[in-house]
Amino acid sequence: MRIAIIALEFPPYNSGGAYRPFRFASQLQQNGVDIVVFSVNNYDKSGQWDQNSLLFKLPFKTIRSPLKTKHWSERFLKDYYFSLSERLGKYWRKSLRTEFAIEQELASFDNILVTAPPFSVLDEAFFLSKKYNIPLITDFRDAWSQWCITPFSSRAHYILTKRAELKILSHSSLFIVPTEEVGEDLIRVHGEKYKEKIFFLPNGFPENIRVNNIIDWKYEKGQKITIGYAGSFYFNPVSHNLIYRKWWQKKWYQYLQFVPRKENWLYRSPYFFFKGIRKLLDLYPEFLEKLEIRIAGKQPIWIYEMAKELDLQKNVKFIGYVQKSEMDAFYKTCDLLLATSIKIENGKDYCIGGKTYDYFMHQKPILGLVCEGAQKKILRDSGLALLCDPDKPDDLVQTITHIDEKVKKLKIDLEFLKNFEASNQVSQLLNRIMALKISNHS
Repeated sequence: MRIAIIALEFPPYNSGGAYRPFRFASQLQQNGVDIVVFSVNNYDKSGQWDQNSLLFKLPFKTIRSPLKTKHWSERFLKDYYFSLSERLGKYWRKSLRTEFAIEQELASFDNILVTAPPFSVLDEAFFLSKKYNIPLITDFRDAWSQWCITPFSSRAHYILTKRAELKILSHSSLFIVPTEEVGEDLIRVHGEKYKEKIFFLPNGFPENIRVNNIIDWKYEKGQKITIGYAGSFYFNPVSHNLIYRKWWQKKWYQYLQFVPRKENWLYRSPYFFFKGIRKLLDLYPEFLEKLEIRIAGKQPIWIYEMAKELDLQKNVKFIGYVQKSEMDAFYKTCDLLLATSIKIENGKDYCIGGKTYDYFMHQKPILGLVCEGAQKKILRDSGLALLCDPDKPDDLVQTITHIDEKVKKLKIDLEFLKNFEASNQVSQLLNRIMALKISNHS
């Protein structure tokens, strides 16, 4: 079997979305599938290449081709108003189609597996699937039409996005989603008839990682507690305000903005965690010297302002950008790891942070300030998490002041965590792909 994987974000590019298709490619190759990965060679503009990564030497054929430079006229257009997504797929089109044609001529592909976002790449995978009559498998790492981190430009943009999403969903032989909640949203929006092709496959651990039932907890009563977090919080104050303001409170060109539901991404930020910590310090001043919060990653200005607003500068340490290959060392410096989640009005959170699986892999206790939905469910089922209601600061205060006894009551669900080992995950995927092959030939 020969499979083409189209992944614009791919190692050594250091992003959360890059490592999922890498695990697919590596494990499928080890299981006897001939893998060819198509990615780009000039996507990164921010230095996010993991210079120490061993993944430069990839164990399968990887073809990298360039994104073209924007035409001068396109620099005056805003993707937000004049398209349904970013335009990276368009800029990759020529080189991707050229390289794909060469490989298809050498030996035909049995499947195309495309991973998104960026969502503009889906059109290119759709085109190649139709042109060469190759079944399409879509890996939907994030929701598209129901992803409301910022408003749609208008209701028309939302309707057209739903249609574009439906085109890919209906054409795909298999539609992979990272959480059950994303699958439920797709069925709710597009209909029950697509239920059978939606396949839940969460993110997981890197290769050769095996978990055990031992929690990494070396804390001794009275010593400093270090709480760590790595990566982005995916919160934008401007977008948040656009979601929650009335139309007449916006600028004239924003009057038509539309959201299919209200998602409060402030809960994804550390704001409610910081509020709880502020209350802890007010009630128990001794924690001023006994508590350190370490946040790794390139962070926006608002997070520094948030820490300053709650007078937490002494306790919150910003580490700066940490390469993927250096994350193990960072996690070892932490006693607890922080998890947050979005809050959806009249709905359930559908996102599980990629770092959650890193947390499981390191088997550190997790401090989860989470709302109902995917993130809360997976943390609870792991047995590794201390869950707090982000709307009740007293929950966090109670947890931190009794941290040792609470952690010692945790019990890892080993069988649950084994579901996220790479070999187990890809065996599930391969079984589904083989079932598709049998179905297509019958």
